[in-house]
Amino acid sequence: MLKAQLAVMGFAVMLLPLVGCAPNPTRIDPKPVPVGNYASMTCGELTTLHNVDLRSLRSNDAEQRATRRSDAWGVLLIGLPVGRMAGGNRADRIAELKGELVAIDSTFAAHHCSGTLLGQAD
Repeated sequence: MLKAQLAVMGFAVMLLPLVGCAPNPTRIDPKPVPVGNYASMTCGELTTLHNVDLRSLRSNDAEQRATRRSDAWGVLLIGLPVGRMAGGNRADRIAELKGELVAIDSTFAAHHCSGTLLGQAD
């Protein structure tokens, strides 16, 4: 009996990467965002928008990490990615925010704005 339980646990652990846990936020690529969306903005507006998006990215990043932890425990204990099933996956929003930050940063540089923007997208 114990041998069978260990075999099932070993099999479950081997399947863990295949079940589909929420992706690591650092491995989410930016979604392409047209730089033209920001071309008419001033340096001050770009800085403000950058800071708003950066705060939102950090918040979504934290939620995504919590979802990953929930998924890992859920898969280990019951075989289901409970974090994603509960709607916790923020991958699409993280990709959008990273893309917006890239476009804002590019526009900031193209406008020859003085200063630097705080933080960058991963």
